[in-house]
Amino acid sequence: MAEEWAELFDSFGTKVVSETDKDKGAYVPSSSQRYAMRAAGLEPSYGEGKAVYTIGVLFDPALRSMQISYYNAERSGSGRSPEPRIGRGLVQWIKTGDELVIGNVGSRVFVAKEPIAPVGQAFLTGADGALLTGADGNFLTAPVTPDLDGLTEALEAGRPCLTGNPADLRRRKELIRQIAAVKEELAELRPQHGGFGHNNPPPDEEEGTQTSPVIDIVEDTVDHLGTELAKENPDPVQVGRAGTTLRNAAHWLGGKGDLFAEEFAKAFGKSLGENAGKALAFASLITLVGTLLTGVAAWLQAISWPF
Repeated sequence: MAEEWAELFDSFGTKVVSETDKDKGAYVPSSSQRYAMRAAGLEPSYGEGKAVYTIGVLFDPALRSMQISYYNAERSGSGRSPEPRIGRGLVQWIKTGDELVIGNVGSRVFVAKEPIAPVGQAFLTGADGALLTGADGNFLTAPVTPDLDGLTEALEAGRPCLTGNPADLRRRKELIRQIAAVKEELAELRPQHGGFGHNNPPPDEEEGTQTSPVIDIVEDTVDHLGTELAKENPDPVQVGRAGTTLRNAAHWLGGKGDLFAEEFAKAFGKSLGENAGKALAFASLITLVGTLLTGVAAWLQAISWPF
């Protein structure tokens, strides 16, 4: 599982819990686990007082975080230097034989036990972002696209998220690339002199509305998505809401595709080749937005609880 942990954490270490760790109520972290904790700014205390920290717990539906004590214990009569130990919540949670993983994402420390049962939610997605495995880590009979509305509602209700790790940064890099592709198509649909006609956007004669404001919504929402995803720790709720807005706009445009292409021909009155190019750009925009929406939903699924 080392490759998966490397995707999730900036640094991490593993160790099998010994009888001594459990029986004495003081877990002795491995050197790599100590390194991960130090990288996050957690240092063991010296003397009688014990430093207390709150760390996150991964892949345990009953526990999301715990308080631990982290201190240096004197090894009387051994002639050796004090040994870092972890107590409190950790020793209550572990049992002898557990393979314990401790890692950090920036200044946050997390603990988990091997094996990673829900690994599918964190890593196993197809090229289009669809889930290939379920919460139990087993492969699904058919890929499933995550539910954007359900995820957004869960995030609004306070579902925890984990961002800023290598896997998250890789996924966001791909989303930002997709956003750039959408922007390129939007630029193709925008005449240089502005608007869809020389003075006004072409009207939608059936419903008395205009297509241009919907394109504006797509453009503004994509810009908002790009700004949010570029942050060190994006707000998943904002991303989910933007995805919902973008999806609704795309559905509206998708139903107006034929009329939209016809209005381009009327508004520009130029060569068939150019008009055909505009219609193709519009169809490409709808496809690219659909791909982006799938990616947004997959990202929300990957970073949200259970991780």
